[in-house]
Amino acid sequence: METMVKVKGSLMNQGIESFFCNVISTKKMTLKKLEEYQNEHLVFSDDDLELGYKYVYQTRLTKETVNERIRGPLGMWEKWETFIDNDLQIVLDRLHKYYQ
Repeated sequence: METMVKVKGSLMNQGIESFFCNVISTKKMTLKKLEEYQNEHLVFSDDDLELGYKYVYQTRLTKETVNERIRGPLGMWEKWETFIDNDLQIVLDRLHKYYQ
């Protein structure tokens, strides 16, 4: 399911996110797809293991998501941190550390 909010003028084609230098996305991913992205910020709970999927943040583009508008400065997220737990505190801590 996709949600869209229409706006007037050129913002409709350009996108609101074009005004930001850090854009992440939320995803519902199977645990099998997440196995290659194991990192300290991606922890599988008992509920995740039982359900077989997890809600995560995607911090970098992949081959499957090249048409999405995810972006961030080079070096902010490592390749293995492409998917992290759906916890905004992790993102805020990384932003603070990177821009400090």
